[in-house]
Amino acid sequence: MRKYLIGIAFIFLLNNQIFSQNNQTKEYKFLDKTLNADIDYKAFYVLDTLSPGMSLLERAFRPIKGDFIVYRFLAIFKGVSFTEEEKEFHDILIVKTDSNNKIIHGYQYTLEWAEPPLEYDLFKSHCKNTYLKDSMNIKELVLKRIDWSDKNDIIFKEDGIIKLK
Repeated sequence: MRKYLIGIAFIFLLNNQIFSQNNQTKEYKFLDKTLNADIDYKAFYVLDTLSPGMSLLERAFRPIKGDFIVYRFLAIFKGVSFTEEEKEFHDILIVKTDSNNKIIHGYQYTLEWAEPPLEYDLFKSHCKNTYLKDSMNIKELVLKRIDWSDKNDIIFKEDGIIKLK
């Protein structure tokens, strides 16, 4: 009986460890803050004409001149690509705030997204009266896919913590 209980406990701990590794919370690390800026919304409409990868950071997710503060964050994580290979991915989070850090707009995108349409992976924030702060959960941004074909796949379901420092 004792061996049986030890075996069950071992299986439980192993499954719990595997589960926790697969559902790790992403950390969106602070990249930069641009004053007198805005988000380049036009760049989102041409994602399909650009090559996936880190170059998108400066091509589609670079702030332009404006009247706001724009923050950029990057989360690096391991995942499985469409070719079934495990590789490193980069999620960009770009957030526009007013001078009090009240969030006006925010977008989240996987820079290596390679399945057309490329805009499918772009999520927009729908939060109201929310202020950007250190260690906030990305779910507070209420991210929703901007281009979707499956009504069950609109809400951003991943966990993440935004690090301002």
